[in-house]
Parts: sequence; structure tokens; C-alpha cells
Amino acid sequence: MQKLVLVSLLFLVGCSKGIVPVSGKLIKGPDPIANVMITLVPEPNAGREFAVGGTDDNGIFIMYTLPSKGVSPGDYKIKLQPPIEGKAVSQIPSKFVDISTTPWFITIPSNGIENLVLDVDQDKLK
Repeated sequence: MQKLVLVSLLFLVGCSKGIVPVSGKLIKGPDPIANVMITLVPEPNAGREFAVGGTDDNGIFIMYTLPSKGVSPGDYKIKLQPPIEGKAVSQIPSKFVDISTTPWFITIPSNGIENLVLDVDQDKLK
């Protein structure tokens, strides 16, 4: 029986891929930004996968390392991709669209991050 429990635990740990929850809100000042794709790009790429998430009408997002919800702990640059048309296009400064110019850098801790606020009016994350 103990062997079965150990094997089950190892299976569950292996399936989680070591990912942790990351969620938050994308804003410009006090206003939410809807319909934007957020990408976390590993820095440096140490075998971790990038993570993606999209904002809803209230600017709320949840990050995924496909196909699972969550992100591997570590360092990332944050890139934004607004839709082709709509209000979000004018709300996102161009520096956030290119990974080489984005000022946003984040370390995802082993317990994840909830309520992360990404404000495009700020170059530094709080």
C-alpha cells in the first residue's frame, strides 16, 4: 500500500510540471485593458516554457503554461500583444509589444503570484 501511495505522489508531482498559479490585472492608470495577450518569456531560457494569458473585459488574466494553468517559477520578461483593432491598440505603448524593449521583468516565486498588477503607465512592477 505504501508503494502505491508513493507511486501516486510521484505521478502527481510529475504531472504538475512544477508550475504555480499566476494571475492579475492589466491596467492603464485606473482603467482595465481588455483583449490583450500577455506572454511571459523565460530569461534566460533555462529549459522553462513560456506562459500565456489573455485579459477579459475587466483586464483580469490567468497565466497558462499550455495546456496547464500556471507558470514555472523563475525569471521572465513580460510582453503584451494587443488585438489588431479596438481600444486596447491605443492603450498599449509600443515598448511593451517587443520582448527586446519591454521594461517589465518579473521573478515568479515558488508559491506563485495572485493579484499581480501590470500598469502600462509604469515601467517598474510593484
